[in-house]
Amino acid sequence: MNKYFCIGIIGLLVFSCQEKNNTPLSILIQQRDSLKTKYDELSEELSEIEEQIIALDSNANQNIKNVEYIEVSAQRFAHYFGAQGVVEASSNAQISSESPGRVTKVYVKTGQSVKTGQALFRMDNSVLNSNTQEIDNQIALAEDVFKRQKALHDQDIGAEIDFITAKNNLSALKLKKKSVLAQSAKAVVYAPFTGVVDGVMVKEGQMASPGFPVMRLIGTSKPYIKAELSEAHLSNVHQGQMVLVDIPSIQKKAEAKISRIGRFIDPNNRTFAVEIDAAHLKVNILPNQLVYLHVNDYVNDSALVVPSWVIQQDAQGEDYVYVAQKDQAKTKAIKTIVHTSKTQNDSTEILSGIQSGDWVITSGSRLLTNGEQIKLLETK
Repeated sequence: MNKYFCIGIIGLLVFSCQEKNNTPLSILIQQRDSLKTKYDELSEELSEIEEQIIALDSNANQNIKNVEYIEVSAQRFAHYFGAQGVVEASSNAQISSESPGRVTKVYVKTGQSVKTGQALFRMDNSVLNSNTQEIDNQIALAEDVFKRQKALHDQDIGAEIDFITAKNNLSALKLKKKSVLAQSAKAVVYAPFTGVVDGVMVKEGQMASPGFPVMRLIGTSKPYIKAELSEAHLSNVHQGQMVLVDIPSIQKKAEAKISRIGRFIDPNNRTFAVEIDAAHLKVNILPNQLVYLHVNDYVNDSALVVPSWVIQQDAQGEDYVYVAQKDQAKTKAIKTIVHTSKTQNDSTEILSGIQSGDWVITSGSRLLTNGEQIKLLETK
């Protein structure tokens, strides 16, 4: 009897479970799970079919954007900062006379090259010549008087004071003649250094005075460039450093060395002076000519560099580029946040975010969205 009782209880439990699984809620849950399974299977199958269609149907590729790219690799990157400079002459002098007078002869003209010691102009020294003749007559008389007084002195005749006075007068007249001759010699003014006559301000027959220039002489043997650099660059420049000199007025560029660095910071504009030796530029430069300097302040021999214009900025202010990545049979554009360094000539160094070998999208990158399917073209 116990056996039949147990069989009855088991039957009641089975019947109860069947009744519970047949409730409306249970039936809907079962239907939902069944449909989800079928949906996942259909989606996967549909995706495979779409990829096959894209591969076979050229019309299906019309909505996929064509982009160009570059493969990033380590390369040398150098950064330069710019500064403005002015050509200075090694010597720049305004030549004037040492005494007032009339200019009687000008030996040179504007633009003429002259050498050290070459005669430039002559002043009228006729008065000095007359003084010299007068002094010669006085010296002749003084010598005769001195000889007479000396003869008497040697015979112990005459006063000692007369002999000393005659001797002093002769010496004084000789010194006076020497002074007049020195002044007369200065009537001709000579070039103090080798250079070019930049201008003649006085014509023959006109008066000249000390302090008023008769002509300007420019030395051209050792020109140099003077520039004022910001205090911020003090640690980036040193004596002997090569800089690129750009002379826009003659459309020439050449390299030169920094020959001197100033030891003083101007408190008004926080700059310091540098001088660049321009004697070996092998270009024709003139004093006061404007030049631009390009000074190297950073070099990385293994930098990752991309064109500056491919770097974009999102709403959060972060810089990013699009990197092409293969995803099975598709190629997608992936937004990649990057950290940049310096920019030079439309190229920017990337410190982090990409690595060597990445394909950075260039042309067409401005029209992309993150994860969008793309087609890669060779960079022109």
